Amino acid sequence: MPAPGDMSPTDYNVPANDNASANDNAPTDNNTPTDDNAPTDDTALTVDNAPPDNNAPTDDNAPTDDNAPTDDNAPTDDNALTVDNALTVDNALTVDNASTSDNTPAYDNAPADYNARAAMPLGDPEIRAQMDTRFEKDYRIGWPKDSLLSGPVRTKRLSDAVSTKIYKDVEKIMNRAGWSASINVAFRYHGASTGSKTVVVEPMGHPKDVDNWKKLLVEIRTYLYQCGEHCNIEMFEQDWFYQQPIQSNEHQILEAWATQSRIFLNILQDKNFTSLELLRMSTRSAKIARSARPRVLVCSPLVDSPEWKSTRAQLRTSLLPMFDLEFEYSEGLQRCHDDSRNRGETEVRSPIHDRYGAVVKMGASLGVSGAIGSGTAGAKVRLVNGAHEADFVLTNNHVIECDETENFMEQQIPLTQHHPMVITERVKLVSPSDTDWINHRDGKSLWILDYARKIGRRIGYQDQQLLQAEGEIQLLENRLDEADEQKQQDHDLLKDSKQRLLQMKSAYITETIARIKGYQLNGEDIGQFGNDIAYYCQELSEMIEDRKAIEEDGENEKRHLGYLWAASGRRATHKGPDEAAGWVLDWALGKMNPQKRDISSHFLLTQYRDGIEEVKQVPVTQYRAGIEKKDTKVAKHGRTTGWTTAVINEAAAFVRSTGPDDDDNITVISDKIVSKIGGICQAVAFISNDSQVMKPGDSGSVVISNDGPFPEPAWVGLAFAGSFDGRRGFMTPIGVVFRDIEKVTGWEVRMPERQE
Repeated sequence: MPAPGDMSPTDYNVPANDNASANDNAPTDNNTPTDDNAPTDDTALTVDNAPPDNNAPTDDNAPTDDNAPTDDNAPTDDNALTVDNALTVDNALTVDNASTSDNTPAYDNAPADYNARAAMPLGDPEIRAQMDTRFEKDYRIGWPKDSLLSGPVRTKRLSDAVSTKIYKDVEKIMNRAGWSASINVAFRYHGASTGSKTVVVEPMGHPKDVDNWKKLLVEIRTYLYQCGEHCNIEMFEQDWFYQQPIQSNEHQILEAWATQSRIFLNILQDKNFTSLELLRMSTRSAKIARSARPRVLVCSPLVDSPEWKSTRAQLRTSLLPMFDLEFEYSEGLQRCHDDSRNRGETEVRSPIHDRYGAVVKMGASLGVSGAIGSGTAGAKVRLVNGAHEADFVLTNNHVIECDETENFMEQQIPLTQHHPMVITERVKLVSPSDTDWINHRDGKSLWILDYARKIGRRIGYQDQQLLQAEGEIQLLENRLDEADEQKQQDHDLLKDSKQRLLQMKSAYITETIARIKGYQLNGEDIGQFGNDIAYYCQELSEMIEDRKAIEEDGENEKRHLGYLWAASGRRATHKGPDEAAGWVLDWALGKMNPQKRDISSHFLLTQYRDGIEEVKQVPVTQYRAGIEKKDTKVAKHGRTTGWTTAVINEAAAFVRSTGPDDDDNITVISDKIVSKIGGICQAVAFISNDSQVMKPGDSGSVVISNDGPFPEPAWVGLAFAGSFDGRRGFMTPIGVVFRDIEKVTGWEVRMPERQE
């Protein structure tokens, strides 16, 4: 069942490797973005807002920590590198005439402060002793020691005059040695930290040659020293990073992982980590990755911190010989429930969602009425209890969490159909969610306004007062965003201003239509210009009718899909004392009235035969109790990403809760229910090399099989989270989910049927 999808490489960088073998199977070098496909930041420094010659960022969004130069310790205009008086490559101090003192300091802990690095001596032996060669086998080196960050690493490029000069001169150094290179001067950092100013060099045009790179790094460091610049240096060769799963027939590896994971979980149980996984990695190709040595992947927000130094060493010491060890920076599993108020239509694959129809598609937008945020309506489940039968929409527990359910969820117990909140139908589920409906409505309004302005320009009508009001509101919003303490009166003013702006926009559109009609009635609609105006008028009228329909759909019961009926709560299953962890439980059921609104149990598959497009309905009415097939290919349809495909990793993944108060990370597991398992739960990972399989808004997606001898695809899991880079998703086996549903509700799962 080939599931459609947009398969393009993601923008995230690879994790750094602590114990990679020195062969082509080691992940190498794409920790730093290039100009074309690098992850950029909305607050990236540009020519307009870049720091001045003192190298210190001056705006509120710019990095300002100890690693970055500040006003007090940055080079001044007198000694800063400038176009006119800067030391160039031609007259820079090179390795040949640099100091070569034999008293080479060890520098086990290189100075982190920008100016303190100025005292670090020059000379080939000295600079080589200061290099960061921890990732040399991955063809990645840097200066000074311990400066290289584990991936993925974020970048804010600098484009001021000093940085531009450095870039040009370092490029000359590389070219003179016969290398072409992509060079950036940027802040490199994790999360919300400020990061360090770094010269990033990506050598190209030759086979990898780390020994040659070390010579070039010495020359670059010498050049920067003479310029009064003491930023970090990072060198690597760009490449794509592939991930491949462990397959079910690799019995020796899976048995060893059962032992290895217990050892590592014992070490990590009181540590701040996000996930523990086993998979294969390669920088060369997906094919090569399939035969690469298995790597234990440890994800944590503290992987590069001093407090984790002993933890990293303990993990390396405890590593079994058949595995390599990889560390990846992660702020937490991405709870794929979109909490954004302002997410636009471009984030939602609207063409494949039945927004307001009587039958909602699998993977449609879902939310709690009156609440912010969006998740996914996974699929339809039918339960029976004696002679009673009912249909439900399945999603995640954390998708339905809202003010109404907050107090109950803190108890870490399942929600049953007998709870007063369920009996009184206080939690109403809608599709699309309020957030997506508002964005759909407002997005259509923007289209209408833009179209009206296009017409206005053609007939010479513009409203200066409207333009002025929009500018005033933008300034007010900027002021509120920048204020440390936002005053209520400013918020009230903004609310009133936006309401006034909406009225002005409506009046402008109305006047534009009136002027168009008047233009035609006056007999001036002759020729092509008149035909264009008539066409614009018709298009605008249709847009307005569409927006009116959207408004009506949102205000009446057309979006109503059901009421919350039962939920797992923030729990995990508990296995026996010999098991490492229980399964994540993160499910919720909304009871539907199919006579009013239903969710489909099939999807549309487009195929081509003899050049003719055929669209057929594929039923999804069966489920697999376990995941046993070799190299199981899967697909899922989520509210945000639409159809994405992946492959199941047979090696168990272990995830950790960060607590229910952390809005940015996964909140499906309670800290209080994990006394027996140390806050650690088991999950199944599914991996994609080509795209992000889980993004905010995809929570609640049903994962279905995408291969096999069965005549139709089957449910295999319920997705609840994604990795920090979005290329790995995490799910609970659907058999585990259904067993818990039956235990909590006392009803039996009738549909989907178990696949024997």
